[in-house]
This record gives sequence, C-alpha cells and structure tokens, in this order.
Amino acid sequence: MGDLGLAKDISATNVSVLNGFTPMFAAPELFEGRPARVSDQYSLAIVYQMMLTGSSPFNGRKAAQLTAQHLRSQPDLTFLQPIDRPVIARALSKNMNSRFDNCTEFVAELIRRRHGRSTNVAFVKKLDGVLVSDTALLKTLSQNGAEPVHGKESTPVAISAAASANATLRPSVVIGVGGLAGVVLRRFKTRFCTNGVTTCPFPLLQIDTDRETLTSLKLSGEDAGLSVEETLSIPLRTSNEYRSASELELSWLSRRWLFNIPRSGKVEGIRPLGRLALCDHRKSVESRFRQVIKETLSVEFRETVSGLVELPLATEGVDVYVVAATTGGTSSGTLADIGLIVKNVLRASGIKGGEVHGILLHGTGTARDANDVHEANTVCVLRELRHLSTPGLGTDRGFEKAGVQADVAPFDHTSLVHLGDSLNADVFYRRACDVADHLFVGATTAAQLDFREWHRALTMKPTERRSCGYWAWILRRLRL
Repeated sequence: MGDLGLAKDISATNVSVLNGFTPMFAAPELFEGRPARVSDQYSLAIVYQMMLTGSSPFNGRKAAQLTAQHLRSQPDLTFLQPIDRPVIARALSKNMNSRFDNCTEFVAELIRRRHGRSTNVAFVKKLDGVLVSDTALLKTLSQNGAEPVHGKESTPVAISAAASANATLRPSVVIGVGGLAGVVLRRFKTRFCTNGVTTCPFPLLQIDTDRETLTSLKLSGEDAGLSVEETLSIPLRTSNEYRSASELELSWLSRRWLFNIPRSGKVEGIRPLGRLALCDHRKSVESRFRQVIKETLSVEFRETVSGLVELPLATEGVDVYVVAATTGGTSSGTLADIGLIVKNVLRASGIKGGEVHGILLHGTGTARDANDVHEANTVCVLRELRHLSTPGLGTDRGFEKAGVQADVAPFDHTSLVHLGDSLNADVFYRRACDVADHLFVGATTAAQLDFREWHRALTMKPTERRSCGYWAWILRRLRL
C-alpha cells in the first residue's frame, strides 16, 4: 500500500499529483487547504469502490474536473452492491462531521454487512461495452457458503385501471408549505389558466415564513401567480418577543432556540424554528384551512368545477393535498402538525370521507454545505412521521393536549418524491412542474379513481396501518 495522497499511476493523466496530493483520491477539504483526521477515510472509500468494481465514484478525466466533482458533485455508487452504498456514501460525505469517526469504524461497518452481499450482478452497468463483473472483484459467496445465486429479471406489478362508469371525483384542496411547494402550486394554477380559465377553481393556500418568497410567487413570466388570498405568511418574531409571549405554550422547545433566532427573521433551514412559527400563527392557519375547505362545499364551487373535470363531483368527501419539501426548515418543521390541523378542521366541519394526502419532496442542490442539513431534515421528518403513524405509542400529537388525538396519524396517504441530487434551479423547477402535473391529473381526470384504488390496495391491516414499509428503505438511502 502506498500513501493515498502521493501514489499515482504514471500511465493515467487523470491522477497526476497536484499540490502534494492526488486529485482522484483527495477529499474536498484538501482542495481548500484544511486536511482533517477523516480525510484518509474519504480516500479509502474511493479505493474500496475502485478495487471492488473497477470504477471510480467520480468520472472526471482532468484535475480540474475531479476538483469540481469532489467539491460539488455526488458520488456515483451505482456500481456497488446496494448494501454497501450507504456506507460508502457516508464515508464520501462532503461534510467531514458526517463521516465515520475513523477508518476502523468505517471498515468495521463494511465487515458487518458482508453477509448481506451476494453475487447478484443485476445492478451492474456496462462500461465501454464490457461488464464490470468481467474485470472487478464481484464474486462473493453467500452467507452459508453455498453456490452463488444470481439475480432474476424483475417483473412489473400488474395494475388494472379502476372502473369509471357511474364514478365521481372528490373535490381537491391543495396546501403548500415552503418555497418549493409554492412553485408546485403556481404551476398547478397555471395548468387551469392555459386551458382558457382565468383562475384556479380549486382552493389553494401557500404557507411560508419568508415574505419575500411569497412575493416571488406572484405573477411571473408564463406562470400564473398566486393571489394574496392564496398565500399566508407566518413570520418569526424576535427573541425578546417570544420570551415575553406568555400566551404560547413552548415547553416542547429548547430555550436555546429562543436565544438563537437569526437576525434575518427567517427559519434558515432550522426545523424547530419552523414549528415555532406555526405554533405562533396556529389560529390564523386553522382559520384559513376552514375557509378553503368550506369553499368545496359551496354551490358556486361545484358549478364552476363541474365543467372542468372529466366526471361529476362526489357529494361527500374531499381530498386535501399537503405539498412540502422535507429538506426545508419551515416545511419539515411544520409538516406533521399541519396534517393534524387539517384533520381537526375536517372533523369539525362534519365532512365525511375526507382524506389528507402528504406529498413529500426531497431533493438537494449544488451547495454542498447545505445538502447535509437538507438530508438531516429529511431523515428527521420521516422518523417523526413514522413515529406518529405508529398506533399505541401514546405520544402527544400536534399542539393539542395529551390524549386528544391519540393514534391519529398526520396523513392518510403519504408519497415521498425523490426529485434528485445536486440539482440546479432549472432542474428543480422542472421536477416541481412534474409534481404539479401529477396533482392536476389526480384532481381533474379519472386517474383519481386509479390513485384511490392503488391507495386502497396498499392499505394495511389495522394493527399494521401506516407503518409504511418504504420508511426503512429511504432512511437507509439517506445514510442513517
């Protein structure tokens, strides 16, 4: 073994020594002149993948390309077996504090997972026309030492379309929380305006702690803007105001957050501050929820919508969609509470058959320092929702007193949409538009019947309800 920072292959141009270290294996902090004790762990993770698969997590060919990838790009781990990916992803984190404490701990975690590896090469991609398995060390034995079992082709699940004869559509209400959700709501409204309608017939409400973001969602370019009636600002107050606000019950909040509210008055990605803002403006939020849900019961609403949807409107029930990014402080900090508030309003309004759908969006941008916070927020909100969706735990829910909402899950159905990683603003916008188009189709066409049937087919037994099998998968994917 040679020094990972100095060893180089003289036949390759992409691993030349630069300032005393090799760009192919160098950790991001080395390019910034601040090496750390965990820098060698980053290099070891790259060596591990290259020795095992013959491919590097970063495909740059020049020193400049590799520098940019180490600093800003996510590693390509698709050549690794799935069980190894979260371990290597953690060791290759741009944030030094997110890696393992040392190489020993890193290697121990790989060893602990050795029995989960197989010779399944179904996930291995081709490289320059040659299977990586032809040149890489992929032939590992199964746990019992028997003959390796190779993967089989997967078969898509057959899904039948729901019958639309004599069927009806439930009216929809779309609530957005945070900046990314605002883009979705604006695009949703634009879909109606492009069909010759001057406004969106379905009730919309966009909530945010940032007034500037809400202002930016007004009419802009080709998209229809959100009106004042379709937005609600829930800004933070100053630390002094909160410390003297005796009317707020803040026993759930550590006092250190009250002393560390940013001077900008914005949440800045901090989940507890997002929940604090909602707690402060809870009454106005509930009032607006009652207003938008009440709209779906009016005769005027039904007359307007009837000409814009494929099927007649149902006389009972309403679908409330809560769209929120799991990465933001405002959205992830308020998501569970907003779902519970909506359920309270539906129950108080006497609406039968109402369902609350959580549309959770996860995606990271190009700012590597912020990505770790975004992923941490996603992990936290998913763990919180899983906990609140598990019956029998006796946990206080929302801002209600203990026992009032026992075993009430925030959402009846939850969808987690992975928008992608290292996305720029244009890609974020396109992915948000895709989500809006999905909501539009579900609200106005017979596809709503298909979605309803699929949700019903996925419903578990009462003793297992809402434990959501994909939670464990997505938590593993986010390196926890």
